[in-house]
Amino acid sequence: MVSVSQRYPRRKGRLSNEKVKAYSEAKISDFYFTSIASAIQNKKLWNPLQIEIGFGSGENLIYSAEQLPSQCHVGIELYISGIASLITKKNQNQLTNLVVVQEDALEAMQQVPDQYVSRINIFFPDPWPKKRHHKRRLLSEAFISSCYRTLALGGLLHIATDDRDYFGHALQCISISSASKGRLLHDLPAFWISRVESKFSKRAQREEREIKECFLIKQ
Repeated sequence: MVSVSQRYPRRKGRLSNEKVKAYSEAKISDFYFTSIASAIQNKKLWNPLQIEIGFGSGENLIYSAEQLPSQCHVGIELYISGIASLITKKNQNQLTNLVVVQEDALEAMQQVPDQYVSRINIFFPDPWPKKRHHKRRLLSEAFISSCYRTLALGGLLHIATDDRDYFGHALQCISISSASKGRLLHDLPAFWISRVESKFSKRAQREEREIKECFLIKQ
C-alpha cells in the first residue's frame, strides 16, 4: 500500500507571503474542505458537477468555472502552493461556483456517490517514470473504476499527459477496469469545452513532448 506522503512528496521552496495569506483565508472560508464528504454533507455541491483532480495552479479550473457559471466546479489538490494560486485567481475573478478540497484524490473519489459527477479532468498527473516508483502513480485500474462509478450517464473522464508510457498505462487501466464499458474517444466531443494552456502543457510544448489525451464517456 502506497502512503499519501509517497504519492505526494514534499515540494521544495518557500511560499510567498501572498500565497500564505491566500491559503490562510481559504481555510476559514465556506468553499474550502479537507474532505469531499464534508462538502457533500454541508450541501456545498450541486449538479451539474465537474471535478478536476490535481489542478496545479488552477488555470483550467478557473477557465471552466468562468465558462460554465451555472455548474459547480470542484478542485481536489493536496499541495498548498497550488491551492493558494487557485484561491488568488478565484478572488480576482469573483467566482462563486468553485469549491476546493484538500484531500488525497484516491480517498476523495471513494467518497463520491454513484453517478454524481458530469465530468472529471485529470491533467498531467505525475508519471513517476522510474519503474520502482510506478506504484505511486495516480492512474490505476482501481482508481479509474472509482472515477467511472461516480460519472453520471453521458459523463466524461478527460485524461491528458505528455508522458507516452504513462498514456499507454492509462489506456491499459481503462481496458481492464469497469470503465471499459464506456465509449473511448481520442478527440474531444463537440459539446465539451477543452482544457486551456497551463504551465505543464507549455513546458511539454517547449520541450517538444507530444501531449496525449483520451476522453471516456459513461454509457
